[in-house]
Amino acid sequence: MKIDNGSPDKNVTGPVHSAMTIRLQEKWTRFLVRQPESGMGYQRVDVRLANNRKIKDVVVFNAEEIELPDDCGQCEIEEMRIHDS
Repeated sequence: MKIDNGSPDKNVTGPVHSAMTIRLQEKWTRFLVRQPESGMGYQRVDVRLANNRKIKDVVVFNAEEIELPDDCGQCEIEEMRIHDS
C-alpha cells in the first residue's frame, strides 16, 4: 500500500506498515464483484478518499473488506479503481 498525502510536490510515499481492515460500503462491494480478482479471493485497488488522499495498491478481501492505514479508518472512499500492475 502506498499513500499520496495530497501535497503537489509529493507523489506517492513508500509502503505503509500499520493498517486496519474496514468493511466497505455496499456500493463498493457491488462495483468490485463486477471486476476481476487479482488473486484468489482478493483484489488490489487504488482509492481516493474524501480528503483527497490517494492510496495505491490496497488489498480488498472478498469484495467486502479493505486494508487502510490506521489514520484512515473514518475516511470515506470517494473513488476506487482496480490497481494497474
